[in-house]
Amino acid sequence: MYLLLVVGIILGLSYIPSQPGAHFSPSSSIILVAFLTLIYAYLGIAVIRVFLARPRDSGPHPAYMARLPLLDARRLTGRLLRFLLFYRGLLLGLYAFEIYGLKWSYLVNEYWGLKNWVLLDEILILSPFLLKMMISFVASFPVDRLLRGSAWGLKEYISFQVRTVLLVVLLPLLILLSVYDLLSIIASSPGSQSIAAPLAWVVIPFVVICIYLFAPLALKSLWRAKALPEGPLRVRLEETARRVNFGYAGLLIWPTFGGHILTACVAGLLSRFRYVLFTDDLLASLSPEEVEAVLAHEMGHIKKHHFRFYLLFAGVFIILLLLLDVFLSFLTDFLSMGNKITEAVALAVLGVAFLFYWGLLFGYISRRLERQADLYGANVAGSAALVSALEKLAFFSGRTTRHFSWRHFSIGQRIDFLNRAQEDPEVEHKFLRHLRRLILGILLSFFIGLFIIILLVLFVW
Repeated sequence: MYLLLVVGIILGLSYIPSQPGAHFSPSSSIILVAFLTLIYAYLGIAVIRVFLARPRDSGPHPAYMARLPLLDARRLTGRLLRFLLFYRGLLLGLYAFEIYGLKWSYLVNEYWGLKNWVLLDEILILSPFLLKMMISFVASFPVDRLLRGSAWGLKEYISFQVRTVLLVVLLPLLILLSVYDLLSIIASSPGSQSIAAPLAWVVIPFVVICIYLFAPLALKSLWRAKALPEGPLRVRLEETARRVNFGYAGLLIWPTFGGHILTACVAGLLSRFRYVLFTDDLLASLSPEEVEAVLAHEMGHIKKHHFRFYLLFAGVFIILLLLLDVFLSFLTDFLSMGNKITEAVALAVLGVAFLFYWGLLFGYISRRLERQADLYGANVAGSAALVSALEKLAFFSGRTTRHFSWRHFSIGQRIDFLNRAQEDPEVEHKFLRHLRRLILGILLSFFIGLFIIILLVLFVW
């Protein structure tokens, strides 16, 4: 969901057309946006009702799923997951049509004259996407409730999704956009042009650093997390962290309010502002040894500097976009292509670059970083404890060990790799050599791209 939200935001805010859509009047575009939103809502609710149609006397999950033969339950789970993937992809497709086809951002900025307003223009540009995302939450509710076996009501489910998905991305974004808009207003004021650029170079990095530092505090509040109470489990986890010199500000319980979500995460780059969060369902489902293994896995992300790598990875993408922009400008000038063809080619190239970089390459590397965190966790807490924890996560989440995700190998693959690494140390050494080459390639790409941009600034621009 985080990737879906980020892609939607980029779609909405990165394209500012200078003219309205060629085939639609402003009023027609507004009507079409509303119509597409209604169609999206109807499709989701109608299809979900068909999938979840069952006898009235059957109970909720897990009772309903337990009454099905195992093969039928797996088929139903697969159909539901595939529909959710399609439904969320459709959200992006409809919004892309609204932005690039109906020129929704032109209506907001030029037709309604909101271009120079602080935040209002960006919020209205994103509003069709955010409204459809809220609709997707409503449509996904019965599916999530069935698959997870949760006791959520619709109100609790929507609240959880808003706090753990939407606001996590939107709050820092809105802060940055507010600062950018204010700086733009200062830059447009008479006599302030000379200070606008230096001010931006100081203020924007300062705001970004503050967001990174204090984001864990915001997460603690948004997710309503509480300190892990005193007791044998906390003593065990603190001793494990102390043994590997892992710094943190607190161990927290992340309440899901009946959501039946088994997960954990670590938030914060600096130890003074870093928290480790465990959902209440995870703590209730795993033994102390298994919770320790989960903690060791999360510590592995910090000890192996994965968050810093993600920042580097994002930096390479920014450099890639700059170089693509230079290449496309040169190509269109050389071929004397028209404005419409230039725009179409640029959008196609940037779309392919984004899908390849974040959809394929990031997923490929992320799965291997998760595997490295698994190895670290197994070395700290024991391979048997981590394997047992993974098996329970698969069982209690209602999904098979073969269920594959974009950022994680399937639990079956993770367990198989840990077992092979336990039997043959060369498996781990070979994997780590491969991972080091991947990271070195990303690092070299960053410096080579940066060097090319410096040359362009010095000798071309």
